Amino acid sequence: MTLKASLFSGLKDKRVPCRTRGCKNTWTFTGEDQLRWMREGKTDPPERMCPECYAKYNELEDREVPCANEACKGTWTWSKAARLAALKRGQTEPPHGVLCKACRERSKVVERLEVPCRVRGCSNTWVWTAEERMAADGGQGTASPPVRMCDECYGRWRDLADRQEPCRVSGCEGTWMWTRGMQLEAGRKGVTSPPRRLCAACGEVLDGLEDKEQPCRVRGCKGTWVWTRLAQVEAKRAGDGGPPHRMCDACYERMKGLEDRQQPCRIKGCKNTWAWTRTMQLEGSLRGRTAAPRRMCDECAAAVTRLVDRDAPCKHEGCGGTWNWTAEMQLSAERAGRGNEPPRRMCAACEKFLEEVRPVSLACSSCGKEILWTTQGQLMARLGKWVRPSLCADCRKAMSPADVEGQGQS
Repeated sequence: MTLKASLFSGLKDKRVPCRTRGCKNTWTFTGEDQLRWMREGKTDPPERMCPECYAKYNELEDREVPCANEACKGTWTWSKAARLAALKRGQTEPPHGVLCKACRERSKVVERLEVPCRVRGCSNTWVWTAEERMAADGGQGTASPPVRMCDECYGRWRDLADRQEPCRVSGCEGTWMWTRGMQLEAGRKGVTSPPRRLCAACGEVLDGLEDKEQPCRVRGCKGTWVWTRLAQVEAKRAGDGGPPHRMCDACYERMKGLEDRQQPCRIKGCKNTWAWTRTMQLEGSLRGRTAAPRRMCDECAAAVTRLVDRDAPCKHEGCGGTWNWTAEMQLSAERAGRGNEPPRRMCAACEKFLEEVRPVSLACSSCGKEILWTTQGQLMARLGKWVRPSLCADCRKAMSPADVEGQGQS
């Protein structure tokens, strides 16, 4: 008795986990029970329920549940222990997809299937068990497998959350839903950023539109470009209902081969330049012009606006006409350092007279020799400064100055 007492006194009560899955309670394995257990040659503690689970277990009863095979009238037993474990997990209803004993026996001849994962870009598979195949089509095991994820994708999917992403239309404050499924497929492709998509409101506007052909912005071009539905939606959101000014594809390709070129100012005496842009060159080529136009530089274009056209007197004495000394002519004179006095020029009437009149052949009144009456001489006679000649040069030399003047020669 002394030895037994000494052995028993060395054993202490132990707290052993409850055998019910999902339960975190313990039960007491007393020292006396441990000694008895050891006498039977056992070392590991027995699997028992905690008092709470044991009490609940005694309240439950085995439950007969219909077979998952809808064509079968059999049942399977949902035991008290299984029900207790389910309650610990917060489940009050029996699990789905469980076959009765007879259907399980028949399922042994049905093979399980390796089914591709439903996620695009994933090469994994998931297992469609024989029991699930039997339950899917009334015990035949010939139904097509459902669409599911593999275990790896399902694990990733659970860790994700749906995200609201901004609408791709500039100026729109709407959002669209980037679902977990979309994110999972994007991740399989190595894409971490969401795609650019429209919100529901912009999508409705887009559905009511059509692509439109628009004229090329380059003057002289008959080509067109496509104003897409999306671009129209963006224009509406920006409050601009009209299409933008754009080039057709052909003009755009020609434009890429051009460069802006500096050209000399057309004002004489100015050393500045102006930019002959690619657009100007393109428009000129469409009209058959390859040379740059004559234009003012920016400085001269600004300076000429401060000047006004002036009427300048005709250079011919006795003419009361004037000619237009333009602001550009005045600027050229200024740039050339000629001051602000107009040059000597004819008026338009004198120019017209010289263009229309031809030289006239006259006969000398003294010797009959031919006299050429020039257009300039005729103009001066018209202005009252000269007279119609009547003597040739030789006869005039032979006469005294007084006689010449008496003859009205100039």
